[in-house]
Amino acid sequence: MAVKAALISPEMLVVLMALFWLLNVPEFLSSATDAASTAPQAVKYVSLIPAGVLVWSITEAKSILFPAEDAKGVLVSWPRYGELRQRVVIGLLFNLTFAVMATFLWVAPSYLSEPREVILTGMSILGSVVCASTLLTASLTVRAIAKNANT
Repeated sequence: MAVKAALISPEMLVVLMALFWLLNVPEFLSSATDAASTAPQAVKYVSLIPAGVLVWSITEAKSILFPAEDAKGVLVSWPRYGELRQRVVIGLLFNLTFAVMATFLWVAPSYLSEPREVILTGMSILGSVVCASTLLTASLTVRAIAKNANT
């Protein structure tokens, strides 16, 4: 079930889109690579966005899995809590993967010399933002359930 949830996820869509672009490099990426080479320091720091998003995601995942508002244990007894928990863990694993990839590209000596590195950096940033949005949605759901239970 966890593998199915990981394969059918918005994060996997980002990965598949990047794989498609890696195999069929679009023409506009060569101009993006040229533009990125004019400001290599700025581009290097932009690639650290996934690491920052990962830190936020870990904090948000903690509040989702262990909510302070769930004093009555309503969330844990919620029928779909297992699915929610599984989705949060899958999101964190994807986010960790994106952050590690972006960090690797940040320290790589030939940074952004290839259009493929632009694709991987874009995938890391977009993927981490998608992960963060799914975690934010889960967090809002948890807060709504907890609020309804307390009223």
